[in-house]
Amino acid sequence: EDYTNVSYVRKYISDASDMQHIIDTYENKEAGKPAFIFNVTMQNHGGFDKTYSNFHNDIQITDNHKNEQAEQYLSLVKKTDDAFKQLVEYFSKVKEPTIIVMYGDHQPAVQSSFYDSLFGKSAGSLTNEELMNKYRTPFIIWANYDIKEKTIDKMSANYLSAYVMNEAGLETSPYQKFLLKLRKKLPVLTAMGCFDKKGKYYESALESPYSDMVKEYQILQYNNLIDTKHTVNSFFYLSDEQKK
Repeated sequence: EDYTNVSYVRKYISDASDMQHIIDTYENKEAGKPAFIFNVTMQNHGGFDKTYSNFHNDIQITDNHKNEQAEQYLSLVKKTDDAFKQLVEYFSKVKEPTIIVMYGDHQPAVQSSFYDSLFGKSAGSLTNEELMNKYRTPFIIWANYDIKEKTIDKMSANYLSAYVMNEAGLETSPYQKFLLKLRKKLPVLTAMGCFDKKGKYYESALESPYSDMVKEYQILQYNNLIDTKHTVNSFFYLSDEQKK
């Protein structure tokens, strides 16, 4: 790898360099061969309590929620926006059909007092449903060809890959088909609780009206992740013939 042209923000490789690397990887792939790139960025990694000679906060919070750590995070996110714009502009000019999916990991680890001021009460007094907002992050699916624009109100990350495969018109595995079916019942399914298709919150998915399907999901997860000696590969993975 050639890291001579890499730029750093704070002490991490910048998203601008990271996304340029995606472009370089695409340009160096074998012509006509598809490419799948799973890219994890580092630029905005916490914490946000130190100062750096190569970085200053461009974004200022001007109301009574002012917080230097939050300002550092927001200033970093602005740099991510700029880098993402460059990535999208590059692939908008590429003829090969391309989909870019970008999603967040979790909310930033700034002081709890900042979140307390946003929520209007301490984290310890939040209900489980309110706590789920701490794990809510936006995502975007963009394509360089015409796809139907829509806004998805709620979807947990466990469904994302199956959803993208389906939107791309690609063959999905039986497991992904199961996930797409479960998503119609419980569009959000997490350790903190779940939301059903009507937006009703349940603290435990196993105590929702869809508990039978959730138990089936648990069995499938166990077979795929834990009981690897007996994993039913034909259920979880497409054969080479199905991929064509």
